[in-house]
Amino acid sequence: MTVVTTLDITDLTPAEYRAVMDELGVERRPEGGIYLHLTVPTDFGFRVVEIWDEAEGFQRFLFDDTATTAIDT
Repeated sequence: MTVVTTLDITDLTPAEYRAVMDELGVERRPEGGIYLHLTVPTDFGFRVVEIWDEAEGFQRFLFDDTATTAIDT
């Protein structure tokens, strides 16, 4: 089943957020199963909205070693 995910990212500057996106390769090497990745700036940081073909694909991406390493740096 197709799912929409929303993540609110706080405490990152635009440059830091860009570095995380570059490390994850979201734009250059999108994860299989993702249809859309949209980021909008907010007053608290960034809101990320994604559409995935299934919840399990999002979970795999979220807990993948590359994702957790990029987010922790």
